[in-house]
Amino acid sequence: MSYTLTDLDELVLTVRDKTSRDYIHEAIIAYRNRAYRAAVVSTWIALTYDIISKIRELAGQGDIAAGVVVDDLDNATSNRNFERFQRVENMLLQKAKEDFELIDSREYEDLNRLKNDRNECAHPAFTAETTLFAPSPELVRTHIVHTIQHLLMHAPVQGKAALARIKEDI
Repeated sequence: MSYTLTDLDELVLTVRDKTSRDYIHEAIIAYRNRAYRAAVVSTWIALTYDIISKIRELAGQGDIAAGVVVDDLDNATSNRNFERFQRVENMLLQKAKEDFELIDSREYEDLNRLKNDRNECAHPAFTAETTLFAPSPELVRTHIVHTIQHLLMHAPVQGKAALARIKEDI
């Protein structure tokens, strides 16, 4: 068995949504320019955008639970309720796993690490008295690869909603 690093340029071409591709490409540019905290934050932005986009797509296909999330997001956005939007954002990974089955438990763990690192990068959290969190290049690259492979390259599937309708029909 041969192990090689994933080519980021090839991997980004597998991202199905154009806007998600633009956002993750921005993260790759930051990574290549050694702006590792910016790359982590940009990767998180690509992830959250992609989950929201997929939930919107599911809502458009008639998924009721997705419609509720979309209404909540649209309400928070139109009312500029940043506190509510932040609560929704904090639950996105859990909803992607449990409510919409966009990711599995293993993928959730990988992407939750990204969320935790994003919080340390984007907020004035200090790892020592005067030192900001500084992710390693390897950690940032891993976050980018996991985000694409676990989420951005896949179409949303009506997992639970479709199964519930089948059970109801039976």
